[in-house]
Amino acid sequence: MHPVAKRCLTWAIVLVVVGAALYAWGSDLMLWFTDTVGAGAEPAVWIYGFLLAMTSTFALPLAAGLVTATILIQTLAPRSAASTDSAHSD
Repeated sequence: MHPVAKRCLTWAIVLVVVGAALYAWGSDLMLWFTDTVGAGAEPAVWIYGFLLAMTSTFALPLAAGLVTATILIQTLAPRSAASTDSAHSD
């Protein structure tokens, strides 16, 4: 596998796991954070909620784009000489 494609696929898997976890437990995390910080830290709660919403919103579409990039890189990347020689010897 091409090194860039492998890196894209690794990041896509990480983003899917993080995005799915935030989608599933994001509201619970928000409630926990609000209870922990208290009522006086409303700006911190707002910033945390905004970051949580942005991460859960963009993680899965970005992961889909990275999987698409992986497929394109694997398809369009030049093959190494060793793999082409073994393919022609059969």
